[in-house]
Amino acid sequence: MVPINVVSATEDYSIRFRQYHLEDMGRVRVRKYCDIEDREIAQAEIGKGYHLTTEQVIPISDEELREIPLPTAKAIEIEAFVPLESIDPIRICA
Repeated sequence: MVPINVVSATEDYSIRFRQYHLEDMGRVRVRKYCDIEDREIAQAEIGKGYHLTTEQVIPISDEELREIPLPTAKAIEIEAFVPLESIDPIRICA
């Protein structure tokens, strides 16, 4: 086993795309719409819930979600092992 130094990523290099209407290149947006009231609603009116059945929803608040203990919150996932000679010696802890 070879201990190595773990550092956080500091830059995001991911690519993000937007959706456009092919006919006129108009931007496609996602609208939040309430089926019961038949109207568009604001983000402030939207909550989270778990569907118990098709007609029964259990509301869940952001506070309740923050209190749920995550089993992976302090876990490290090992993706692969590499040969010792491929690790820069500066990264190896004594």
